[in-house]
Amino acid sequence: MKQVRVYICILALLNVAGANAQQQAKKHVLFLSSYTPSYPTFYEQLSGLSSVLHPDDVQLDIEFMDVKRFGHFDASIQHNLEYKLKNLPPYDLIISGDDAATQFVTQRRYGLFSDIPIVFFGVNDIDYGLSFDEDPQVTGVVEKASISDTLILIQDLFGSDAPLVVITDESPTGQVDLRRFYKETGQLGFDHYEVLSLTNNSFNEMLEKTSHLHAPSSILLLSCYVDRLGESQEFLTTLKQIYRNSSVPIFHMWRHSLGQGIFGGKLVSHFEQGKAAAAMANQILQGIPVSKTPVQGDSTNRYLFDFNEVQRFGFTLAEMPRSSQFINQPRPPDRTLLYLIIAALCCALLIAVTLTLMFRTQIRKSIEKRMLTANQELEREVISRTQALEIARLESENLLRLRNSILDNSLVGMVLIKNNKVEWINQQAESLFGYSAEEVLGNDAAFLQLNAAALTEFQSRSRQALKQGDTYQTEFSLNHRNGKTFWCIVSGKALDPEDLEKGVLYIMMDINSRKIMEDELKQLNTKLETQATTDYLTKLYNRRFVCERMEQEITRSNRYNTRFSVILLDIDHFKILNDRFGHDIGDLVLKELADLLKSSCRQVDTVARWGGEEFLILCPSTDPVDAAKLAELLRRRIELHAFSHAGMVTASFGVAGFLVKQSMASLIKMADNALYQAKEVRNTVIAPEPTHLHRA
Repeated sequence: MKQVRVYICILALLNVAGANAQQQAKKHVLFLSSYTPSYPTFYEQLSGLSSVLHPDDVQLDIEFMDVKRFGHFDASIQHNLEYKLKNLPPYDLIISGDDAATQFVTQRRYGLFSDIPIVFFGVNDIDYGLSFDEDPQVTGVVEKASISDTLILIQDLFGSDAPLVVITDESPTGQVDLRRFYKETGQLGFDHYEVLSLTNNSFNEMLEKTSHLHAPSSILLLSCYVDRLGESQEFLTTLKQIYRNSSVPIFHMWRHSLGQGIFGGKLVSHFEQGKAAAAMANQILQGIPVSKTPVQGDSTNRYLFDFNEVQRFGFTLAEMPRSSQFINQPRPPDRTLLYLIIAALCCALLIAVTLTLMFRTQIRKSIEKRMLTANQELEREVISRTQALEIARLESENLLRLRNSILDNSLVGMVLIKNNKVEWINQQAESLFGYSAEEVLGNDAAFLQLNAAALTEFQSRSRQALKQGDTYQTEFSLNHRNGKTFWCIVSGKALDPEDLEKGVLYIMMDINSRKIMEDELKQLNTKLETQATTDYLTKLYNRRFVCERMEQEITRSNRYNTRFSVILLDIDHFKILNDRFGHDIGDLVLKELADLLKSSCRQVDTVARWGGEEFLILCPSTDPVDAAKLAELLRRRIELHAFSHAGMVTASFGVAGFLVKQSMASLIKMADNALYQAKEVRNTVIAPEPTHLHRA
């Protein structure tokens, strides 16, 4: 008995030790995404990672930077990671998705992420990604879009002289892809294209231009998130707008847009990118050094096409490249039923032959005995089939009750519209609208909407997707019985895409709380953006904002060989004014001067507070001569203006014009030198060319 107890104790200790070893063996990995789950590539990337990194072996934490919507990462991201790294178990490896996250972690690999292996993927900046080859801490997979292969495909399909319209924007990814496009078109000698940049066009202007394109033209979509007005849209929203407005094929080089309106091409698969990065991470977690895991420069791209788009533009599958894959390709007819019928006929024939042989061997037996045997067999068969039918009926009833229970207890509302009438509604939909099924059934569908016009617009937008057999999804405002409106995600699916009158099933998920939070978040973001770019006293733009605007002007001037100028001004004897009247009066003078500058400058000019009593005016498309004239105008108006509580105030001005390839620091230095000369005289304008203006 004592021996048995000893064995039990030993087994228990071994189980505890094994469990602890298994827990300790589980690796901790951080996945830092440049975007958010709402971005169309995120779940493909996550699926690729999860296909290799099993939850039993790896605990995968996920953080998001959301740079597509905000254009930069906030310092709170670093604070959040610092806190987690300090208070959570150490990470064995970090995976970064796309360029922003990769730059963030690699720039901090000697500090915040010291001694932690880093594996990146989805990096569009090829040179930056390949620079980590043989790095002892960093490796990964670059995302190399197949621009050359896609251009060759367009030439093969539409002819070497067919025009191509390239759509891009000012986002970092869009600019990287545009530079690669210029490089590879130069290598191919491909020059039949036009770049339609959202830097110079709004979304509506771009849609207007693409609506006039005709065969054999085509569109290559690189990036389309922000237009010249600063408005932003989701990528798939813009793609659908282009698809509806244009009659020419649309090409894109990323897998997530396939099935949303693009023709196809040699596409980047974010699933394969994530899978390749996860395989590298798995090797490193198993002990292989990072330096022995080289950066993968070869892309895992594949030729993928939308079968509907291929047929829409009159091509056959044989005209597509070898080893191409297709979505939306109709499946071949199901021959299972035919094979079952043939098998049944063969079995029946075999049974008939067998019975004939049996009958011939038993011909001598009495007819009564054969009839009795046949009747007994028939009776048993009838009983057996009757029992089987009864069991099938009971199972069908149980399944029907289970289905009704599931539908009635669903967390989403469901409504079946047939011939524009409400055919069926579940309990959750009754709760959403405040009507019982008896009150709703048989009524027009407009009964559940704000008005008939809203329903007509919704059906018009959804009809094309429903006829194609697709699920139509949108956010829609609906009407409750008490008169209040609420927001839902509405998804529609036709029972028969070829005949919508047979019925459309709509599923509604209440998102009213989310909508309220989104509106509050938008207001907060607007307030924060204003605070980040505006001087609190004068309400002018601050130094940070005008520097960013100046960098944009430098880029534009270098690209298009245009000129711009800056005016730097300083209030004369401002310290004396402060000492004499006090800082409150000095602040009032700064505010009045700011209002005077804004009202005297053009709308295209950027007026900013440079610091203290210094102001800077950025004048686009303006040479130094015209800028000096503007400065002289401002000098006279300031001199003639009667400032509250301070009387006459004057200012000195320094003017500088931008020279091609000149840096911002050099330009500001020129303006500052000119201002220094002006302050030697006071109340004057100094311009480096062709001469300076001074007070009369």
